[in-house]
Amino acid sequence: RLEGLDLTGANLAALDLTAANLEAADLSGANLTGAQLRSATLTRAHLTGARLADADLGGAALDSAVLFEARLSHAYLVEATLRNADLRRTRFGGADLGGVDLRGAMLTSETFFLGANVAGLLCDPDQEPYLRTTAEPLDDSTMK
Repeated sequence: RLEGLDLTGANLAALDLTAANLEAADLSGANLTGAQLRSATLTRAHLTGARLADADLGGAALDSAVLFEARLSHAYLVEATLRNADLRRTRFGGADLGGVDLRGAMLTSETFFLGANVAGLLCDPDQEPYLRTTAEPLDDSTMK
């Protein structure tokens, strides 16, 4: 069990953490590039600035997690839940977000989805303008 551990800045690249319980763990600044986190529990985890490029987070629970400025380029998140997660300035470029649940998550115009697969993604109506997968400019003055 890794629940609640302080793993700030840890190098966990390519580690197999399938179904691991990392609830409320502090993984801020951690390197999780290529890590296997399929079906892992990361509820309320702190992943500020974490590097998760090419990580497998399929079916993972990231509800209420803080992913501020996290990098998830080309990550696999199919069927993951990120309800009420802090996704401000998070980078999902080229990631597979098929069937992901983002309802209640904090998104801004600086949350990056360029080239991401968002087919079947669940979100709130007010989140839809932020789910841009192309480089079209977004005017924040029209957001409420």
